[in-house]
Amino acid sequence: MIKIIVMTMLLLTTASSKHTLTVEVENVDPGKGTVYLAFYDNKDDFLDHDNTTFFKAVKADSKVLKVTIPNVKKGWWAMAVLQDENGNKKMDYNFFGAPKENFGFSNNPRIFMAEPSYDECKFYLQSDTTIKVDID
Repeated sequence: MIKIIVMTMLLLTTASSKHTLTVEVENVDPGKGTVYLAFYDNKDDFLDHDNTTFFKAVKADSKVLKVTIPNVKKGWWAMAVLQDENGNKKMDYNFFGAPKENFGFSNNPRIFMAEPSYDECKFYLQSDTTIKVDID
């Protein structure tokens, strides 16, 4: 009987530590390529595109994209978003090194001359949540 109670409690704890994250990406340029959402669960890997915890690709088919991601573990997260307009799967830059494609980050940090830090972008997921990311 005690085993059944313990197993039930473990299952309930495990089930409740996963949540649905909905991301609303605003200011998408409709009809131009793919929007990539890259998720990071630690500071060391933030913006290292080879070490995303997971990512999602969505066709850029409307001005606001609503992306629902089920079963995301509870904890700290940070996200980077890129609209890859030309389909080359990377950020393009102009002659001066400024991005040519739309991008954004969770918490919509102010960006000036450098990429934001993990701490500026991180958010704590503890329940089903919707966040908005403005790309430009």
